[in-house]
Amino acid sequence: MNQADTASALLILLTIVFVYFAPSLVAIAKVHHNSNGIIILNLFLGWTLIGWVAALIWSFTSPSQTVVVYRESATKPEPPVSTSTMFVRFDPLTGERLSLEDFAKKYPNAP
Repeated sequence: MNQADTASALLILLTIVFVYFAPSLVAIAKVHHNSNGIIILNLFLGWTLIGWVAALIWSFTSPSQTVVVYRESATKPEPPVSTSTMFVRFDPLTGERLSLEDFAKKYPNAP
């Protein structure tokens, strides 16, 4: 083998390696969030055409966008409870807040 044949064989080998790892290179270049998974898939299953195509398609995907919608509450928030009325019970009939003393007066037999 002469020097020209060796150079052309090396060029062909480098081209094959470049094409084989193209999905990994795309994932690395795009800073893909799953680049490690793409590299592993490409490394171990890239020799199958299905594994190589799957890695290539996966390398061009991007994560789905999460949309967060904030809206203001329709009701006003209740003011903070003062320390004097910190311990309260709710009236089962009206739903209003009662201090423990008022609740005990209103419902003397309640637990």
